[in-house]
Amino acid sequence: MITSIAFWQIRRAQLARFQSQFESDAKARTALIIQETDKSLFAIKSLGWFFDVTRSVDRRKFRAFAAVCLAERKELQVLSWNPCIPAADRGDWFQITEQSPDGRLITARERETYYPAFYIEPFTGNETALGFDAGSDQVRLAALMRARDTGEPAVTEAIQLVQKGNGQPGFLIFMPVYRQGMPKASIEQRRAALEGFAVGDYQIGTVVSNALRGVEAMGMSLTLLDLSLPDSSGLETFLEI
Repeated sequence: MITSIAFWQIRRAQLARFQSQFESDAKARTALIIQETDKSLFAIKSLGWFFDVTRSVDRRKFRAFAAVCLAERKELQVLSWNPCIPAADRGDWFQITEQSPDGRLITARERETYYPAFYIEPFTGNETALGFDAGSDQVRLAALMRARDTGEPAVTEAIQLVQKGNGQPGFLIFMPVYRQGMPKASIEQRRAALEGFAVGDYQIGTVVSNALRGVEAMGMSLTLLDLSLPDSSGLETFLEI
């Protein structure tokens, strides 16, 4: 009897130590992921500020700026500039595309406004994303409208990126850019002044694995939950940590 009691006391003490260590390790890894995602967000903000101050960004300037961001942020897959194109001006631009229900890229249907990827880096491997209208998809559209109205970066729910890649789910960050000299104090003014968006494409698993590179593996599955969703559809297990 005494031996049994001693065993369970030792067992409880070991479990308490394990739980304490696990919580400490989990908090440390969470802090690393948050730290790295904050740095990624700053990269997208920087691209938006670049458009704000430069005003006449051509493809060469965009490529040069994007190269620096992409070199520093390995988890950042793609950077793009998506201008706001009224339907009346569509004929002055290259072909604008959207995805069909079966996932094929087709000519975009008529709508009031388009937000196509006009500049994109790196271009190699992401050719299919050039001209894709971010406003053609409801998840992307919800995020870019939120960014437009608030003046702050907005993140999409988990999506399948147009360029597919390795099949990992991804997400986009939209940073709004407004025309110089126009008022932006109200939502209506920001809508009228919108020029376009600086956009960053990410693969979720790559973001997490890069944040935890060099950290000793715990031998456990990492599950991410999007708390902005009304149900468990955003619950996905992406990788081992």
